[in-house]
Amino acid sequence: MLKGIKVPRRVTSILEGESLINDASSLIVFRFALAAVVSGTFSWHEAVASFVLVSGMGLVVGLAVAYGFYLIHRYLPTTPSINTLLTFLAPYVMYLLAEEFHFSGVLAVVSGGLLLSHLSHRVFDADTRLQATSVWASVGFALNGLVFILIGLELPVAVEGLGSYSLQQAITYGLIISVMVIIIRLVWMYPAAFIPRWLSPRIRATETSPGWQGTLILGWAGMRG
Repeated sequence: MLKGIKVPRRVTSILEGESLINDASSLIVFRFALAAVVSGTFSWHEAVASFVLVSGMGLVVGLAVAYGFYLIHRYLPTTPSINTLLTFLAPYVMYLLAEEFHFSGVLAVVSGGLLLSHLSHRVFDADTRLQATSVWASVGFALNGLVFILIGLELPVAVEGLGSYSLQQAITYGLIISVMVIIIRLVWMYPAAFIPRWLSPRIRATETSPGWQGTLILGWAGMRG
């Protein structure tokens, strides 16, 4: 969304990184919330410990699998087509292996993907880059469209599952929650952006101030999963 807007690269990088972690952390939190509703009990200590374990080990699994694929790319004889195929296999292996041990498959894919992206210049030649970029651009476009189609198809199911609540009540609650989350996000971003600068001389010396404009963009454009 920010490609056509003149936004500092640092702001774009923060938003991109946050969007990756946001989806994974939201799914983990939802898993614990669902378990608490079903069981009727909730323990902060167990939830925090489980969150750290599921997230941390998901990261470890993702990095380990990614390094294994990096070794395959680097030391085995491959072609651009094989390399492109491996880029499709890698995230599935990361996800399935992490989920097999009840860790976060999404965080495994995020961490492993970032590592492979960071190391790609060591193993991919120009032909592989061109082919993989073209293929992934088409697949990404198709998958994004499919996801939104599936979300739309689920709307009638969600409406039928409202039970004793009317559609108007559901919309009202949705709007109230959305407004609250947006306000909390905007209010939170300013102390999160400026308090570290006030407390750390090193940050003030090495990083430019985001200003109120950059912080406002981060607050409004950031993911609110």
